[in-house]
This record gives sequence, C-alpha cells and structure tokens, in this order.
Amino acid sequence: MLGTLWVDHQVLPEPEWLYEGLAHASDSDFEASSIALFLREECRQFLILRRDGQNPDIPTLADGEKKQRRYRRRQDLPDPEKPAWATVNRNPPKKVQIPCRVAPEIRALVGNAADDEGISQARWLEEAIAEKLKSQGYDVSLEERKEVVKEQPAKKPKRTQRRAIPLPDASPGIAANRADKATTFRMGESLAAQIDKARGEELDRSAWMNRAIQSFMKDRGKLPKPDNVRDTMSEPVSLRFDKDFFPKVEAAASAAGLTNSEWFRRVARWYLEQN
Repeated sequence: MLGTLWVDHQVLPEPEWLYEGLAHASDSDFEASSIALFLREECRQFLILRRDGQNPDIPTLADGEKKQRRYRRRQDLPDPEKPAWATVNRNPPKKVQIPCRVAPEIRALVGNAADDEGISQARWLEEAIAEKLKSQGYDVSLEERKEVVKEQPAKKPKRTQRRAIPLPDASPGIAANRADKATTFRMGESLAAQIDKARGEELDRSAWMNRAIQSFMKDRGKLPKPDNVRDTMSEPVSLRFDKDFFPKVEAAASAAGLTNSEWFRRVARWYLEQN
C-alpha cells in the first residue's frame, strides 16, 4: 500500500526514508508517533485530493456512481472547537420536515394511493403539496420520481390448519390438546431381537411397530396364539397414533379380550410371520 501511494500517486516521501524510519521506530516511541502522525496527515490530504478530483492520476467516479460525502477538515468546520456532529457543524439539510396530524382514515388512503403509484408516502404528500401550490400560481418544481423498490420477503409455507383444540383455554401442549396420541408398552428381549433383525437400519422400533399395526388393521389380520416363551418385559417402546386412529386400536384390543400391550406384542409377532 505504501509503495502504491508513493509510486502511483506520489503522496508519500521516498520509501528509503520511510523504511529507514520504520526500521528504527521500535527503539523510540517518539519516532514511531512522528511517523504515524505524518502518515495520517499525508493520507488525509490524499483523500481530500481524490474526492475533490484535483489529482489527474487518481481515478474519479464515473457517471451514475454514487458520490461520497465530501470530507471536511476540522479547520473548515464552522466551529472547529466542537465535534463534526454538533448542530453548528452539520451540513444544512436539503429538505425540512413539516409536522402534520391527520385522521387515521386519511393516512390509510394516502398509504394506499402511494402504493398504487409505487412511491413513498412522503413523495406522494410532496407532490400533492406541489400541485396545490401550482394551482395557486406558485412556481414549484420537483425532482424526478425515484420509485420505491420493495423486496417481498419469501413467504413460509402455511401449516395445515388444525381443527379447534378440545380445551382452547388450556395449553396446546397438554395431552388432551395434542394432535396425536402417545402410548408406551413393553416387550421381551427375544421379541425385541427379532424386531431389530427384521427392521434393519432404516426404521427404529417405534416406526416398525406403527407399520406393523397399520398393516394388521388394513389386512384384518388374525392374531397368533399366546407365546409360551416366558420372557421378562424389559424393552420399552413408545408409539404415537393419530387421535382418530387410536380408538380403533383400543377397540380391536378390547374385541380380542387383550390389553393394549399384549395386543401390540401379538401384532408384532403376526407381522414377523408375514415378512
């Protein structure tokens, strides 16, 4: 960067002097501070020349490019003793605000009219005021319109509307208001091992059991006889059903004279025999 400023734009001293000073800067804080102050001032002058377009070797902005705000040195400020953002040192505004209060229905109409023309509400009001002044004989001119480009945010896909929850005054997360029915049953290690072998890696036990139950209800399968193998029911399995489907499961288990857990275990054995 330093070489570019010296060779291309010639706004810094010869690099030999600069490099020699930087080489010994670590031995003296005073020398380092002096070099830093010198570089800051030279770079500041470089920016002033570039933005004012006074140096022909420095590229200027092409037509249509946005011009940067002109850099002002402290001595050029109206009151150098105060910061640049103080009221006295601010650049005069190009436009002023006019306090105005209107009825809500008028504001809504202004917003709709501005949207129809693709302009801001401030521009619409400015044009309305200008037209009124012209009708009274005043010579008023406005800059050309700059259309407001509104970027429409990507709409998220709407979720399927849920039916009214049973208990609208309670939390949607409670069991009575959930869209599905959760239940748990246990099976023995022997049956769990057979299911693990049959389901492979694509399904977990819960998904496999749901598939087995759906297939049994669809085919109106016949439950196998009780398993005579005595096994400890140590493997828990959680299931979730649609609330409209779970009463059918309970009715099928009740019709077979079995508990829900025993019915699940026999359905699992039936599905293993079918596959």
